[in-house]
Amino acid sequence: MQAPERVPDPDRWWLRLYGRHRPPQVIFLHGAVGDHTGWNAVVRVLRELDPETWTYASVDLPGHGHSAGPACASIEEYAQELVAFLQSRYSPPWVLVGHSMGGAIAIEAALRYPDLWAGLVLVGTGARLRVHPDLLDWLDRGAKREAIDWLMAWLFGPHASESVRAQSRARLEQVPLDTLRRDYSACNAFDRMNDIGAIRTPTLVVGALQDVMTPPKYSYYLAEHIPGARLVMVPDAGHMLPVEAPDELAHAIQEFLSGIRVFGNSAVRP
Repeated sequence: MQAPERVPDPDRWWLRLYGRHRPPQVIFLHGAVGDHTGWNAVVRVLRELDPETWTYASVDLPGHGHSAGPACASIEEYAQELVAFLQSRYSPPWVLVGHSMGGAIAIEAALRYPDLWAGLVLVGTGARLRVHPDLLDWLDRGAKREAIDWLMAWLFGPHASESVRAQSRARLEQVPLDTLRRDYSACNAFDRMNDIGAIRTPTLVVGALQDVMTPPKYSYYLAEHIPGARLVMVPDAGHMLPVEAPDELAHAIQEFLSGIRVFGNSAVRP
């Protein structure tokens, strides 16, 4: 499929560049109702492991963080807007790293625009992301507090620190109800289970054994059905891998990136 030709609204996409002033090669996508700060700890470790080879950026999706709303209504819309934004500023190929809903966006982008990517890292995500009906019902009724209580019970593994939990809850409470509704509705409608076998981009799948929101079987399915995909399972973390186990996740990503060659400012498949 051809990449979208429309020029995106610059206010809808905010991007943080880490490190030197070079075009980004590795793009991080946060999950539902998150923002770019969820990747800060992972990128910090990556830059310590290899400060020279790669340049990193994390985005705030539309309606999140510094990016203007509203949030997109579907995973397809997120993927289309992401590609339009990236192509309006930078040159491909890129490595996409997506957590949860961000992983779904990465899958969609890899299927729709296969020539734009040098690598794909899918973290705590799945080829289908059905959302618990209780959560959808609370959001439909505007019961934001109950929805956040439910999320806090499901997002973290048993070893997550109280400070990490408290910071996450504080961020959730700042998210507009409309963004909560749109994100989880988009996740619930996402289903690429029958299509991921067409992905030809080198892929790393990272899952967590204590994840109850996107359980380990989701990661196993991705690794089994995406040709040549590598799989790493983190034993002592839940769904929020980027903040629960940033060191383990960063080391897995760094090892994967070491198999991708770099020429100039672009990442190129080996």
